[in-house]
Amino acid sequence: MKKISAICAAMLVSLFANNAFAGDTVEPLDKGVVEVAPTVGFANITDENTGWATSLAVGYGVADFLTITANFEMGSDVALAGADWGFDVDLLTNLLDTDNFDIDFHTDFSYSPSGATIRAAEAGEIVITPGFEFNFDTDNEMSGFGAYLRADLPIHSWNLGKERVIGKDAEGNDVIEEKDRVKSDVDLDLTLGLYYTIMEGNQLFLEGGLTVTNMAKNLAKEVGKEGFVSLGYNVELFENIELVSEVKVIIPEETDDTCGEITVGMIFDLPLL
Repeated sequence: MKKISAICAAMLVSLFANNAFAGDTVEPLDKGVVEVAPTVGFANITDENTGWATSLAVGYGVADFLTITANFEMGSDVALAGADWGFDVDLLTNLLDTDNFDIDFHTDFSYSPSGATIRAAEAGEIVITPGFEFNFDTDNEMSGFGAYLRADLPIHSWNLGKERVIGKDAEGNDVIEEKDRVKSDVDLDLTLGLYYTIMEGNQLFLEGGLTVTNMAKNLAKEVGKEGFVSLGYNVELFENIELVSEVKVIIPEETDDTCGEITVGMIFDLPLL
């Protein structure tokens, strides 16, 4: 089974749970290849904000070692009301590529007007996320067993609105000015994954992850934590078409708020002429 490309790293968005699609590794696309990945999911199952989430990601292989992916996200409640949207752009490059060990680096830029995307949790929030993936495979085609560790560092910045401050004019007189209040913080996302090729074209993924939030704000203090476990099953239907599916359980710091997600999607490789 071919290595799953960078587009999978930004596929499904749970607009209510703020978790990216799991159950895959990331690899740059071949040069000139366009990849399209639509997904739909049922998010925050058992939570009061249960709803639908869908996304459309389009990736392009700029070079054999560099891929750019744009992802548009939309979600609503179960009654299809209160729809919201957001988008992100991801740059992925391969730093080391061997038969058994790879290192990939990516930078993700995310924005949502309401703060309901993969990364953004506040209205108008901009998130820049650098991250690494360390990937061990028993062979270069991912046809056996493998493990991977993903480490992301989302850097958040959002505008809290205007505030009035007392300043000085050119003559030294006190004047009231309005300035933007900007807030920033940093999270840490860690994901450990395992995959096993059951038969040709069929792979099973198991992932577990931990997110530590507001590290800058809570430096030397207790920080927020959220974890997840997920099980994914990917099937190569044809040479350039793949079906992906996942069941995820999200475990917040308050375990009473545990909820689930179910996702299905397709991946289409479209080599350019």
